[in-house]
Amino acid sequence: MIRGLDGQIWFTSIGNHRLGRIDPATGEVQTFSDPAGAVQLPANIYPSPADGRMWFTCLGSDRIGCIDPAAPDPVDSIQTFTAPGLVKPVAIKLAADGRIWFSLRGADALGAIDPTSKDPARSIELFHSPVIDAPAATFPAADDRLWWANSGSGTLGRLDPAAADPAATAERLSLPVAGAPRAWSDDREGRIWLTLQGPDALVCIDPRAPDPEGSIVVIEASSLQRPDGIWRGDDGGIWFANTAANSIGRIDPSAADPRDSLETFGARPDVDGPFDIKDGPDGWLWFTNKTGNTMGKIYAGASSVPA
Repeated sequence: MIRGLDGQIWFTSIGNHRLGRIDPATGEVQTFSDPAGAVQLPANIYPSPADGRMWFTCLGSDRIGCIDPAAPDPVDSIQTFTAPGLVKPVAIKLAADGRIWFSLRGADALGAIDPTSKDPARSIELFHSPVIDAPAATFPAADDRLWWANSGSGTLGRLDPAAADPAATAERLSLPVAGAPRAWSDDREGRIWLTLQGPDALVCIDPRAPDPEGSIVVIEASSLQRPDGIWRGDDGGIWFANTAANSIGRIDPSAADPRDSLETFGARPDVDGPFDIKDGPDGWLWFTNKTGNTMGKIYAGASSVPA
């Protein structure tokens, strides 16, 4: 889920192979199904300012796709692309080199596609390295490198997407605790915040530090229960989906000790398996409920909740 360039909240509906968007002003929901049937298990979606389209991964059909929000009928604009070795793409992001990058869980690789190419399929490149291990979440960081989570080894990786040979720049960073890194956000200082499961924790790392591994801080608390999606609110706080507790959490990265600022909200029946969380307009954060099959929102603005 992510806010598109059209101001709508775009999401993938993996259970029924559809793409969707919600108008945050009215709550109107639209979903789009690929007439060609090539969009199978769409996993993640991200906007490209270079071409105005939303790009997404198709975990079930080994394809990368795009849809144009500005088209008279967005369904007619759906296109998908593949290449040899493109297996089980999951996460997708825009990197510092202007290309759309994605993780390939089925190939222990990362891939990139040029959204401005006249023939996007021919622009696809795949990158392999021994330090890429069942890659999941990807995130462009303040050091202009592309970072990713290695779900196979519980580590992080990073590379320079603008290098002549990005794979040659790949390196692995270890976490001080064993666990599965899930989702990411950055704070106003450019530090990366990650959710971790098993143990359940939040992790902070400075990507620009001379020794990024040495900058890692791990925050564990009993209130953290399978934290997953995470995002920075307009208030500067780091907000996250506290999945197993059916609540939304917040931590203040600017606090003298962020541990003391950890709090959770909304433990109630309609917050049902919160999973992904991203920003919308007017200070609201939107989140998906993966077990409730609904979407919700919580105010995270710098002022009080508007009337």
